[in-house]
Amino acid sequence: MNILAWNCQGLENSRTVQELCNFVKLHHPKLVFLSETRMSANRCKNLRWKLGLKNCLAVDSGGLVLSWDENINVSLLSQGERYIDVLVCADPSEAPWRATFVYGEPRVENRRKVWQLLRSLCGAWAGPWMVMGDFNEAMWQYEHFSETPRLERQMMDFREVLSHCDLHDLGFSGLPWTYN
Repeated sequence: MNILAWNCQGLENSRTVQELCNFVKLHHPKLVFLSETRMSANRCKNLRWKLGLKNCLAVDSGGLVLSWDENINVSLLSQGERYIDVLVCADPSEAPWRATFVYGEPRVENRRKVWQLLRSLCGAWAGPWMVMGDFNEAMWQYEHFSETPRLERQMMDFREVLSHCDLHDLGFSGLPWTYN
């Protein structure tokens, strides 16, 4: 199943919306998670029609939106300012799996709140679980594209929560940053 997670850094620009629509048309993702949309939940919900997806959940305070294809079943488990947690069933004959879409805390001093959220969510499901999004953190220094080095303690805290939840980095395809 194709899934797209994109930190939009704002969807007010029509060129950005067009680029997103083109990407969705090209790759046909069944789930599309957008973070940092800088749009109201209602405006985000209207975007689903442009993407050709019929269903949608949106969180106003975090600028998060999850849209999905009408051929899959998505059930909301919980949501908050920084996450949307759902059960996904792509085929009625298959068991559901859990997906948590995250937009990590941009302020370093508050990242532990998101790490604690992940710890609390990980014990709530025994089946397959995927966590996807923009964590606003790197696991290793070489993944951080900036002149300013990341503090080792920050990255270690992130790696520790991933280990605690038995989550593994699957990597990515495309550019290693969200801007060009």
